[in-house]
Amino acid sequence: MIEDMRNSRICLSALTAFAIIFAGCENRTYHEYYNNEGGAEIPTQSCWEYLSSQSDLSTFCSMLKQTGYDKVLSQNTSFTVWAPVNSALTDIDLNDLQQVMELVLTHISLFAYSTSNERDPKEKVTLLSGKVASFVGMDFGGIALKQANINVKNGLVHTLSGHAVYKPNILEMTMRLAESDSIASYIASLTKKEFSPLLSTEIGTNAYGQPIYDSVFVEANYFLDEVADIDYEDTVFTVLFPDNEVWTEYYDMVRKYHVTRSAEGGAAAQRENSCNTMVRDLVFSGYVDLDNLPDSLVTTTGSILYNVEDLFRDVVLYECSNGYMYLNRSMSYHPAETWLKPIMIEAESPLWGRSAEKTNIYSRSSIGKRFAASNNTYIEAEVTSDATSLDKIYVEFPIPNILSATYNIYCVFIPESITEATERPCKVSFELSYRDAGDNLVVAKSILGATQTDGTKTDTIAVGQHTFSFCNLYDEDASAKSDISTRLRISNKQRRASTRLTNVLRPDVIIFEPVIDTNDMK
Repeated sequence: MIEDMRNSRICLSALTAFAIIFAGCENRTYHEYYNNEGGAEIPTQSCWEYLSSQSDLSTFCSMLKQTGYDKVLSQNTSFTVWAPVNSALTDIDLNDLQQVMELVLTHISLFAYSTSNERDPKEKVTLLSGKVASFVGMDFGGIALKQANINVKNGLVHTLSGHAVYKPNILEMTMRLAESDSIASYIASLTKKEFSPLLSTEIGTNAYGQPIYDSVFVEANYFLDEVADIDYEDTVFTVLFPDNEVWTEYYDMVRKYHVTRSAEGGAAAQRENSCNTMVRDLVFSGYVDLDNLPDSLVTTTGSILYNVEDLFRDVVLYECSNGYMYLNRSMSYHPAETWLKPIMIEAESPLWGRSAEKTNIYSRSSIGKRFAASNNTYIEAEVTSDATSLDKIYVEFPIPNILSATYNIYCVFIPESITEATERPCKVSFELSYRDAGDNLVVAKSILGATQTDGTKTDTIAVGQHTFSFCNLYDEDASAKSDISTRLRISNKQRRASTRLTNVLRPDVIIFEPVIDTNDMK
């Protein structure tokens, strides 16, 4: 899987990127790119024809033929080629297709870039490899030009005294290191890619007679799309990736919390959800310097990490073209800061759905009132006018993303005195329900029975502790809210108001606080 991803990225993705750009450029005229200074005669040789006529560029030309770019550089569009002379390529293994392709793509750019053009020294040129390089005067990425501004009919050629070094980006580095093979294989497994024959055309053949396509793929990858596109060259990231040993140790810990019922995917879903969880909080924007670690870091998915020194206590740094890759050699991930956080359900939020029986629900603001509510909002739940003394009155809240863990359950209530002169408590009861291994609905017996809220102050009621044998995760792309099988029902035991008790429920927030195994806190 990972080797296939390496090869496809080198041999196909680069040509795909070129084909897309080429398709957008082929209708623009040559004179938009070509810098024909002083009205000189327009040359008749293409980039490839000129390069192949120069004996001191024969090694580079053999690389172009090997990769099929002799055909590309014959096309009627505009290129700049920085061609290393033979003596500059003695360290290149011509039998290593990956190395050869990387070198070729790192010495070609679309459009004509002349040394005589005024260019901001900070401005970079984008190469077909996706990398960027400085090109100022007679210097290309720190390499001196031997000859400059050689006019050809489809662009410009410069010759180099050395060759540029292909610097892997973070994704490429992850795939190349044997020590990060586990996480690399997982990221590679997330790629969904399909060749589109309708969008692709044959543009020639390689040295083995095999056809070369301007291959167009439709591709998506959960990690690159949702966590961070560590393949992107124009944004800087820092990643903290586990080595293979740590990956295994981390997985053994995380999988305990993702035990999945057969009805929701069983062992396959357990593995997928565990790995998904493991990679969500490993990427940070910008550079993270070991000599100047901040007090906290925010991951690209929004988690705030405070144990920064612990996280980076045993790492190896690899500098990449788009940031830093730290390979973590010890288990230092704190679940409480990332994926094992408290689940908080705002009573007024319809996000996860909410059901009620014989109850009118009103959202109320606490701004300017005697007591502050979470998010400045709570609900008032009152019995409907047609309710009888026999009707069961309740509000039920789905609890999303429960893990196979133990939770302490709390419910925060706002007192009647927030708006009323009276301070009556409310008599409530709780009912926790979930699905068992056989997909049967179970009502927990250990949850708190009838109790009274405090009518004089904000009251946090400890509803109870419960251990879930199975997780119940909500996938917004694939699930309906009805798939959330874990629910907490709050019932009003006082059907009619009295001088002593109110029959108005005022829940503010529901909290499921995980009890973390101390063995998982290192």
